[in-house]
Amino acid sequence: MADVKLNDLSKKISLPLPTIQAAIKYWEEAEIITKKGTGYIVNNIQEIELNKLYSPKLTISKESIQNMEKICQTCLYLGL
Repeated sequence: MADVKLNDLSKKISLPLPTIQAAIKYWEEAEIITKKGTGYIVNNIQEIELNKLYSPKLTISKESIQNMEKICQTCLYLGL
């Protein structure tokens, strides 16, 4: 996998740099990505979701499903 600079990503997908930075912050808070050194790694989303399924929580909110759909669509768009 190639290293991608945020400025280059911003130009390639035609989004302002602050938008990309906000998305990265959101993904970090959602534990989808983790900062490692000078880059990021994509966490195992399947493992995260399986852990959520087997936790004592009995239902998943509609908002959680919608958020995950948005994240998956973005990951597919970025080729992750």
